[in-house]
Amino acid sequence: MLESLVAQDFDPNQFEIIIVNDGSTDRTAEFLASLRTLHRCRIETTDHRGAATARNRGIKVAQGELIAFTDDDCIVPPNWIRQLDEFFRQKNASAVGGLVVNGEPDDIYAALYSAVWDFFSERLNKDHEAPRFLVSNNFAVRRETIQRVGGFDERFWVGGEDRELVARLRAAGEPVHFDPSLIVTHYHGFTFGTFLTHHYRMGRGSSLLHRLTRTNAPRSEERLQPREYIKMLLQIPKRRATGSYLSDLLLLTLGQSAVVAGYVIGSLSAHRSSREDE
Repeated sequence: MLESLVAQDFDPNQFEIIIVNDGSTDRTAEFLASLRTLHRCRIETTDHRGAATARNRGIKVAQGELIAFTDDDCIVPPNWIRQLDEFFRQKNASAVGGLVVNGEPDDIYAALYSAVWDFFSERLNKDHEAPRFLVSNNFAVRRETIQRVGGFDERFWVGGEDRELVARLRAAGEPVHFDPSLIVTHYHGFTFGTFLTHHYRMGRGSSLLHRLTRTNAPRSEERLQPREYIKMLLQIPKRRATGSYLSDLLLLTLGQSAVVAGYVIGSLSAHRSSREDE
């Protein structure tokens, strides 16, 4: 990730790199300490409180007019910052998100995870000027705008905080766009266990997301129906050029079952907490 940011075809004096280490327990902190002499690179630390908190720390110290987000397992193209700069100069937009493509095509778990994300992006971002599924590893926003709406909601741990922010921006009347020409490559391999765990966490995040946004969504927006999820599960294995249809379908079903489990448990926990507070 860092190498691709340093290699941008944009004046290095016109942007800064802010890295937030969210309480890593490996040698990340030691590595980051060696980067403090890197031109216009700032290192921040948070106490393992999740992506939303880490991103808010970056927002707090950022000095530029625009803030662009990506993750440590992503590589951005050399023209990424220039593309974003040109987009905001040409468009009356407060925020924009782009495509995220899978960089681990031989990892069946990563390939299927990415395929599900592609489905949601295709389905929910048809209107490029009213997108509903933007992800924060390829997302940019005007600093004044995100500070005004309060940044990311730190109640999220992982999953959903980016979509909640987009919903909040749109509810506030801020123009948010989707630009498929903005492309970031995501290198996130999984094991069977981490595949299921990650989907479970996404389900917990989705539960919180829906509780927070159910009253803000415009009535005119078409909702995803259960039959569309089933259709997705059946179609994705057919799209893949490699792999067994049945094994892909089984893994997809297990992954989505973990999402449902996380969603249900998150909803039950929230209901129990609300009753205890009464």
